[in-house]
Amino acid sequence: MQTHKTVLAVLWLLAAPVGLAGLTADQLLLVVNENVPVGIDLARHYAVQRGVPEAQILPLALPTGEEMSPDEYERLLADPIRLFLRGVPHVRCIVTLPGVPIRIAARTASPELDAELRLILRQLGQIEPKLSAAALEAERLAKQADPSFVPQRGDGVEGTMARIRHAALHTANTAGTVPAERRAELDRQWQRISRMLEEPVAESEPPSTKASTEPAAFSEGYSIGCEASRRQSRELARRLGLARYAQMLDAQRDFLAGEQADAAVDNELAAVGWGLYRRARWQGNPLHLSASGTAARQTMMVSRLDGPSPEVVRRMINDSLAVERAGLRGVIVLDSWNKPLKKPDGSIDGYGRYDQTLRELRDILAGQSAMPVVFEATDQLVAQNSHADIALYCGWYDPGRVQLPGTFARGAVGFHVASYTAVSLRASGGGLWAPELLSAGVCATVGPVSEPYLSAFPDAHEFFALLLSGRLTLAECYWATCPKISWKMMLLGDPLYRPFAVNPPLSPDQLPERLRLSLENPAEGRK
Repeated sequence: MQTHKTVLAVLWLLAAPVGLAGLTADQLLLVVNENVPVGIDLARHYAVQRGVPEAQILPLALPTGEEMSPDEYERLLADPIRLFLRGVPHVRCIVTLPGVPIRIAARTASPELDAELRLILRQLGQIEPKLSAAALEAERLAKQADPSFVPQRGDGVEGTMARIRHAALHTANTAGTVPAERRAELDRQWQRISRMLEEPVAESEPPSTKASTEPAAFSEGYSIGCEASRRQSRELARRLGLARYAQMLDAQRDFLAGEQADAAVDNELAAVGWGLYRRARWQGNPLHLSASGTAARQTMMVSRLDGPSPEVVRRMINDSLAVERAGLRGVIVLDSWNKPLKKPDGSIDGYGRYDQTLRELRDILAGQSAMPVVFEATDQLVAQNSHADIALYCGWYDPGRVQLPGTFARGAVGFHVASYTAVSLRASGGGLWAPELLSAGVCATVGPVSEPYLSAFPDAHEFFALLLSGRLTLAECYWATCPKISWKMMLLGDPLYRPFAVNPPLSPDQLPERLRLSLENPAEGRK
């Protein structure tokens, strides 16, 4: 049906890429800072041990501190990785090593950036009414095709685009019920909307007269981290039509002025293949168990082989290999906070919800795992140095100090849920649980580079249960349970590590249904 084809063409204008894949050694890209030789040495050591092709070690000239600016992230790190991935499209996991910064700083204001932002806001103010008019027209046509159609709410460029997509999809699904004599007119009106979205926008930006002092723009395409490239891309998008121009302006506005746009480098790299996307705050993780398979984008798994010292990192690599062959054994220590799931009024308590994931993990393990389980049920931390041979650890909540629960078995995996556990990997003291755990012998951990909010942590009962099944690698377990990307969290450890590859304590049929489905059929597990 012609109407169906026309509406699908409108949907194509607003489409987003999709994709998901598994993980093997030849799917890793090792990213190193060419200014930090120890990182290069560790990458070569890891590549030899795991069988990663030498050609998939990517040296880049990066700042040597733990923080980089948003523009440095785009120009020096993200853009070269995007270019590399064009030639090696099978890569599914990026591994960062010592010398690669851990954190993207919040953007600082400058007269030049303020002027560019004002220009973009002025352009958005000129074209958003046209986009809104297209949305109203699309909703009117959807209502004609089906009087029961209910418009979707939304504002701004992103919300208005979603309204058009919703109306177009509804029309495509119901156009067959429209009487034949009305279909031709309906098709003509949808063609008019398509032309509205594709019509070039009148020039509204004066040409630049200043000579750029920035490094050259990304030679193979658009770099949002370069002012000259942003200007050129606005001009190209303007010629491509209203929809593309609005999306480009909205993405650049968000990049220059996005609220809470600081992030972990690794967590931002997960979205390196997305193209334009919103940087303010966070994005939902399309690889998460709860995500819709149809909405998955070209999302990278990212893991970091890094820590307080080169010796610790080398030990993390070697321990992963040794324990994977023999199997991880020891005690499981779960340190809850004694927070009820619900408040007195019956609503869900955010802290209680996470505490419930520890209780659910305890229940999954009860009577099923051969590994002893220690469950601390009070609001106190597990007593310092009270246990030995800890294989798995998850606990909370002390953001101001580190109180290790004991000694760790070789190859141990564990993390502490708190706000600033990985602000630095080189410092010590305070609440820096991530580097302290690694120094104490833990092989893999998780932590935020700044305040992430509790909802950014992987749920304990999902992450550890998948790991205990022995079916997935460390990176796959983490990225199936990490709720957010373009945000504050990072995974530290060998992405290929499978601590329970031998004699796993949990079999798939002992897992909750959703986790079991995620092992048998990833698409089903995300529903």
